[in-house]
Amino acid sequence: MRRYLLLLTPFLFLMLAACDPGVTSGPRIDFVGSSRFTSSDRILSTPGDTISSFLYADNRDRDTTDDKEYSPLRHLRVVVIYQPGLTPSTYLTNALAPADTITYLDSTLANNTSSFVFRHDFTNRTTPGRETWRFEVEDANNNKASRQYRLTTRRTDSAAVIHSYSTLLQAPQTRLRARRSFLDATNGLALTGYAATNPGFQKLIDLVYVPGPNNAFGLAAPSATATAMSAAGTSAWPTKNITELRTTTLKLTNFNNANNPDALRTGFNDGTVASGSDSYIPSIAEGDVIAFRTTTGDQRTGLIYVQDILPTVIPTVLLQIRVSKSKLQ
Repeated sequence: MRRYLLLLTPFLFLMLAACDPGVTSGPRIDFVGSSRFTSSDRILSTPGDTISSFLYADNRDRDTTDDKEYSPLRHLRVVVIYQPGLTPSTYLTNALAPADTITYLDSTLANNTSSFVFRHDFTNRTTPGRETWRFEVEDANNNKASRQYRLTTRRTDSAAVIHSYSTLLQAPQTRLRARRSFLDATNGLALTGYAATNPGFQKLIDLVYVPGPNNAFGLAAPSATATAMSAAGTSAWPTKNITELRTTTLKLTNFNNANNPDALRTGFNDGTVASGSDSYIPSIAEGDVIAFRTTTGDQRTGLIYVQDILPTVIPTVLLQIRVSKSKLQ
């Protein structure tokens, strides 16, 4: 799960938040203070919103004889605690549901790194609950420093029989893997390539953004054809969920009226296997409604409405999704 980060020269004009002036040795990690970046606890009313944080880390220790920095920084770790855990759809009504702690990123830094900045873009959960994000830096002498914040997502429709949400997916990135290209469709959690290196997340991912012909928006299961798996970066995963995909003739009105598991199941059963593969659709357009069925664990059916394909530098799609909360009978 280790990835090398891009090291950047910190900008001196950035204001740092949450500093601890009492600590004078060892590594330091701080949030960049800005209205654009999250650096403290928040209550969120938009499920699946884009959250960004910007961090700066350095090492205070210096050799007093020649003023040279020593004990370089070696690791950056990002850990998230979900409460309820990673599969909240299985116990949405259980107030005593357990928490899950999982490593989102574990990065080995280049040798002799004395400072770096790191931007963390992610999507908060689409189910009610809390997530605590902890950022930790460690130096070569095993000294550590950390910062964290907690996000609380609230919803007013938790009693609904289906889970509905919107999410953004981005075309995958081969170098830093910071884009959100992977989707746990059942629980409504979009994940970056960093997170998708963790087998704990891999076993939850149902769908992946795969660039199709002429950079079209394509959608695939992790277990899709070799070509699609290679493009998505899922070939080496030990667990590749099998998700069935079908095109439909449904419109937005049909999608909005699919308010129960039976309607979702009917939408899937009436769909058509595209391009000879039930796990890969190479080209999807705005306004399309795609049906899917997960076949691993608690099997679920759902519909995806392609609301918008955004003309941005990073190819991005906005999806509306409806998925059953109860497994197939």
